[in-house]
Amino acid sequence: MLEKVIGKYGEANTYVISDHGEAIIIDPQSDYEQILWKVKKYAVKGIVATHGHSDHIGGIAELAVELQVPVMVSPAEQSFLTPLDQSKLPFLLKPIREGDVIQVGMQQWQVIDTPGHSPGGISLYSKEEKILICGDALFQGSIGRTDIHGSNWEVLRQTLREKIFTLPAETTAYPGHGPETTLEKELTENPYMDWIFEKRTPN
Repeated sequence: MLEKVIGKYGEANTYVISDHGEAIIIDPQSDYEQILWKVKKYAVKGIVATHGHSDHIGGIAELAVELQVPVMVSPAEQSFLTPLDQSKLPFLLKPIREGDVIQVGMQQWQVIDTPGHSPGGISLYSKEEKILICGDALFQGSIGRTDIHGSNWEVLRQTLREKIFTLPAETTAYPGHGPETTLEKELTENPYMDWIFEKRTPN
């Protein structure tokens, strides 16, 4: 089961994936108490950061310490989460990379590298559930920003063309902000697709 936690202050979407009494938390924003309440009935296996921007990681430290679980993040994003001396961290960092599989109960969630909005952005994909949790790579009617530090338009375009839109069209995408959508809908209705597939280029 996938549950969405909406923060009090309009932060990024937080998701909880659960199955057979186990759960993981994805992109915990700063509404720490609401997230903790949501997962109290599960054995939480870890926290996943799709990327390290502040609106996606505000609750990580408190939750990781409270629940005594590792934080799973791409090595390219670790600098967002860590001081220079990692020995001072109050929680364990667990690097994840493309091809890794996160097991939650009987479900398997594949890690896919989806950089562009940030250097080490990742997504989680379940073939069985037909779900992609895509961070800030793709939104309903839009795509991730590439005008901020560490972002790259050409890398994001490659991510969307070669990683995200090669998945089945019926896949439901759960983004880091806003409502869920489907890849089929974004292929036909998202105005950025012309740029992504080279029908025209940004000004």
